[in-house]
Amino acid sequence: MGSAEMQEKLRGMEGCCDGSAMCCRDWFALTALVNTPDAIRHVILPLLLLELIQQNELNEHDASDANSRMSHILCALIGLGGLAAGALSLLLDMLTKSLGCPRLVALAIRAVGGDEGLHALCRLACCEQMDSEVCTAAVYGIGTLAYPVLGHTDVYCIGVPGLNGTIVFYQPPVLVGYVEVGNDGERRRETSLQCPPPYRPTHVILSAELVRNKLLQFTVSRNFRRATCGYETLPLVLRDFARDAPEACRLQGLSDDVQETLRRCALELEDVSKFLTRVLPFSYDPHYVGRKKELFAVEEVLMNVLYNRRTTLGVVEQTLVSIASLPDFATAHAAFPVLDYVIKCVTRFEREGDTAVEGEKAVLVAGLVALGRLLRNEGTPPAVIDTACVVLLHNLDSSSCRLRHAACIGLGEVGAVVNNPGVVARALTDSLSDAAMNHETVAWALTRLGLRGVRVLLDHITPGDGKSSSRSGGDWHKNKNGSRHHAAVVLPISTRMICARALGKVDFLTVSLGIYEDARRLQEELFRRLAAAITSSQMEEELALECAYALAEAVGINLNGKTPTPCRDEEAASYYRSETLNEAFQVLKGLVESGPLPLSVNKALFYSMCLHGGAHGELYASQTAIQAPLVALRAAATFGLRACGGKVIRTVVMALNDDDAAVRVEAFDTLDAVGVKDVLTVLRTRPYKHTQQVIAALRDSLLRDMGRGAKRQAARDLYAALVRA
Repeated sequence: MGSAEMQEKLRGMEGCCDGSAMCCRDWFALTALVNTPDAIRHVILPLLLLELIQQNELNEHDASDANSRMSHILCALIGLGGLAAGALSLLLDMLTKSLGCPRLVALAIRAVGGDEGLHALCRLACCEQMDSEVCTAAVYGIGTLAYPVLGHTDVYCIGVPGLNGTIVFYQPPVLVGYVEVGNDGERRRETSLQCPPPYRPTHVILSAELVRNKLLQFTVSRNFRRATCGYETLPLVLRDFARDAPEACRLQGLSDDVQETLRRCALELEDVSKFLTRVLPFSYDPHYVGRKKELFAVEEVLMNVLYNRRTTLGVVEQTLVSIASLPDFATAHAAFPVLDYVIKCVTRFEREGDTAVEGEKAVLVAGLVALGRLLRNEGTPPAVIDTACVVLLHNLDSSSCRLRHAACIGLGEVGAVVNNPGVVARALTDSLSDAAMNHETVAWALTRLGLRGVRVLLDHITPGDGKSSSRSGGDWHKNKNGSRHHAAVVLPISTRMICARALGKVDFLTVSLGIYEDARRLQEELFRRLAAAITSSQMEEELALECAYALAEAVGINLNGKTPTPCRDEEAASYYRSETLNEAFQVLKGLVESGPLPLSVNKALFYSMCLHGGAHGELYASQTAIQAPLVALRAAATFGLRACGGKVIRTVVMALNDDDAAVRVEAFDTLDAVGVKDVLTVLRTRPYKHTQQVIAALRDSLLRDMGRGAKRQAARDLYAALVRA
């Protein structure tokens, strides 16, 4: 499409800001046009830069707040990535003048500046003339974007009469903002040691008329190039607009018919499931993989900052954290110099004793944690690992609880690559009895040791079950090899529950050093021991419940790397034969059928079966267990169905009319948990006969249990909505 043709199309959209449903298609078209790379660079970026300059001049006291307008502008620039490279000089100026949130400014420099931005941060980090706050922010920026981070920025065009030239920033509701993902687009299980920047994906909402006029000016400029039929992210931009526009229109006060028209337009869009999730650009992984020269330059800068005697303690602490936050391939040479530095810190700290300043302790804490993570680097000499483990074990006996905790984290970070796992396991086991320690951290560190650490936790959950490697009759005993072995101490139930929770989060492949057979062996032992604990008559109910949830989490992990079977909207009875029985269903079903269990435990098992067991899990709960003669089994199955959402509404309303009040009350609670909106969405896709069945079941049940305290509001709301429809 040439300049003249584009101008003709844009002139035909005049009047697209009257706020009527008739203009919705024009909004989609303008949104598609303004998100082209050239339009972003030459139309949108100047608007955002002008807004950013104005905010800098205001220099409001809340500018560094994550919810300030300044922060919203920065988040929008971050999501534009390299298309906003023109903002780099302004962002660097902001960093040196401490304007805005320093962590967001540093991330923006990385995200929009690419290699040039990283080099600029390295220069600032080494500049002794800069304030320590600026150096800290620069070093922080060097440690950001270690891995791909979910995020992007779209520009939405909406015809709101009162919007005029105002820029509105829209942040879709998300549970968390800065999310690192792996190559599969799934959230990484291992989080960064560095405190994440307060980034949230942020979109820009502009007046459709303003965009139309700006695009008209752009098409006659020398920056305009003949428009092609599309660009790579166009389907994703339109999908985002279709998803967010109705809510954005509601917030701007547009009528319901506009929102409904936008939803109908969305039905015409192509499927985008084949597209990869959009992430922020220039992360170390994958952008710097194999670029050894650039990576060594970053390492060299960080080590120079670390060893510079003029570097303040705050900058040193951030440097250690940044080093430990980078991927393994980016810190190939860092383990030895960091070990040397930490040893000197330990010596100095112990020499100074109570006279040591708090900043020195903070540096040592960061150093111990960083040391542990760096030891996992492939190629780290065994001698370095041995020496570092001695340093970490030494600090696990420190009089300072902060240092003991840091050493515990460091040992957990080293994990299964330690050369003396038995010594480490015994030291960490002792820490479970240390009342001042964070037992969740200790339990996590034990899981990181692999089979040996997992067995320690299992032994503490079920002391005296005959499976423990400990012996009776004293605190210390000798095994066949003559080495000393710690007997399991009966821990408080609160600590044992923490141990159980940790077992649900074992990363089997990681702690088995990527060896599938070892990971599978570890997983099977965990299944067996937890199942035995759950069915043990001597196990406290609250501990058995924790074991049930831990088992469910562990059994839901697929070691083959295959993606789980996607949940379908139909009832399982219509397609379960096309699914292979999965291990989660078989393990959990076996436990349910093993004998009488406490109601709370059965609820956990059924919920997990519906969540991880695929179509067979849903079918077992909704057709087999729901008709079992035991009331407790029917009630537990009814509870578990909430994991399936609105697709099992016919089974839930059947349970509302169960002969036993306990099952009926559970069904009301389940309907309340599922929510009316989810049920209505499902029923719109089903035969009308299903809706009639649900209405009839609700009518029969609504008045029956008025005096039993059941959560009946959702049932009443659903009935009213279905009758009105």
